This record gives sequence, structure tokens and C-alpha cells, in this order.
Amino acid sequence: MKIGVAGLGAMGLWLAGRLLAAGHEVRCFARGATLEALQREGLRLTFEGQESATPVFATDDPKALGPVDLLLLTPKSQALPTLAAQLSPAITGNTTIVPLCNGVPWWFLAEAPAPLRGGAMLGIDPGAVCERAWPLDQVLGSVVHASAFLQAPGHGVHVMGNGLLLGPVVDGGAPRLAPVVEVFEAAGFKVGPQSVASLRQEVWYKLWGNMTMNPLSALTGVTCDVLLSDPDLRAYATAIMDEAAELGRALGCPIEDSPEDRHDVTLALGAFKTSMLQDAEAGRPLELEALLWTPQALAKQLGLAVPMMDALAGTMRVFEKGRGF
Repeated sequence: MKIGVAGLGAMGLWLAGRLLAAGHEVRCFARGATLEALQREGLRLTFEGQESATPVFATDDPKALGPVDLLLLTPKSQALPTLAAQLSPAITGNTTIVPLCNGVPWWFLAEAPAPLRGGAMLGIDPGAVCERAWPLDQVLGSVVHASAFLQAPGHGVHVMGNGLLLGPVVDGGAPRLAPVVEVFEAAGFKVGPQSVASLRQEVWYKLWGNMTMNPLSALTGVTCDVLLSDPDLRAYATAIMDEAAELGRALGCPIEDSPEDRHDVTLALGAFKTSMLQDAEAGRPLELEALLWTPQALAKQLGLAVPMMDALAGTMRVFEKGRGF
């Protein structure tokens, strides 16, 4: 299978490197220092303690990238509209598109309950660029259960986890699922195929934890075990998660676990750095729209009071302004 990968940060390098090792033709869309590193040194990946460098096709020309059979989109979610405008030469009606990003995706309301069903997600998809560029019956949504970090441009380091949840975002996309699951499983990933409804719920469940730990870690500069060891911050995160659980029920994504259940899962991971803390340390923009501001906007559309979420959203909005973004 000819596979295109756009967004060669830590996750993109991990996915591309494992698919290269499985023998697929992988084409990378990159720019700047990342493109130079890939062309000069190949794709460098540290996986299970072993570092490899594999020659890979890398370009900043969308026409040279495709067309591809499978397009993996692995940037921060705020970069997706720009990629949607750039990558049309890589896509045909036979291309399956898989965004692998944190937070609420642009397709999330396509199968949501009334009154939001089919609504636009202009906060994360200004001008509906993604919606127009990527037909929903060609899109498979995802939830990634893994951690990695960027050692240097073109060099990703896998830390833990090997899980991918994949599923159609509308019923018409279901026939595309099995071939993509087969590709990832053959490359050694643990894949969980999902229905439209179960995928939406898994997306919200992951967001339920990320929407507190990611921003708070970026704000404070500490790992999640330190955050949750403070009783006041733990109570604050719990209050936000209670609000997000109520919002999830209204969106057709009920959560059965308690916030304390999720805190225990987070603590079991140890002193790891969230992706948002890594971005803050590197001086990159934070993925706040998809993880925090869009959920806040959805609550307001539904008339739900979310004062704790509002407080964190406002804090992080000012924090980003103070960082110059």
C-alpha cells in the first residue's frame, strides 16, 4: 500500500517508521528542518530501545506526495486546515484519510444527537476547509494510545503504548476500515476496530482526561503525577471532568468511570510529560482549541453551565497570549 504521512512530529515518525519497517511505500510531506533531516539522514526512530535510520521519500511538494492509498494526518490539530488546503493532489476517491490528532475532531458532530447533529466545527475547522476537502465517507477517525517525543527533527522516540482505535466517522465509510486495520496490525500495532458510535465515545473518553492534564501540565511545567499529588489541583481537575462528563452525555458519549478512576490510570503511567507540556517547553503553539476551547463552545451551544471548564479555558487563553501566540 502506498501511504502518505503529513505531520512528522513524534507520533508521525513513530507511525511512519513502523510502516516502513513492515515494507510499505511511505511518502512523507514535511518542511524546513524536518524535511532536511529526512532527506539527509532518513527517518530516525528509537523503538524498544533500538535506534534505526531508514531511507524515506520526503517532499514539500503535494504533487510529488501522491496520489496515495492511505493518508495519515499526524500534526497538531490546528494544522489540519492548512494541510487540507495543500494536499488535494495526494487524494483521489480511492484514498482513505486517517487523522490521528488529540481532542475533538472536525467530524465529531456528523453523527451527534440533535440539536448539534451535522453542525459546523468552525473553531477547529475555520471556513470548513477540512469538511470540504475530505469527504466523510473517506475518513476513518482514530484514538491513539501511545506516548512519544521528538528527539530532534526527523528523529522520534517511542516511550510507551502501541494501541490504535480506528473506525468510520459516518456509516458510509465502514468498508474502508478492514483494509486499514490489516495494514496496521501487520506492522505490529494493536488495533481496535470501532463502530461510528463507539469511536465517538472513545474520542470523548480520551479527551475527558486530556482536557485537564494537558493544559495544567503546560501551565505549571510539571508532570501529571506531580499535578495529581496536590489535593487542590486534583479536586479542580475532578470538577472539570464532572462537567465534561455531563457534556459528553448530551453529545451521546456517556462516561461510566469516575474522575478518580481516570486519575488512578494517569498515576499508573508515572512521571510522563504530556504532549502539551512538550510543546510548551519547545516554544510551540498549544493544541488548546481541540482539547479545551471547542468543548467549552459545545457546552455553550447546548446551554450547559461549565464554570470550572470556563476558568481553565480563560486561563489558558491568557497563557497563550502571554507566550506570544
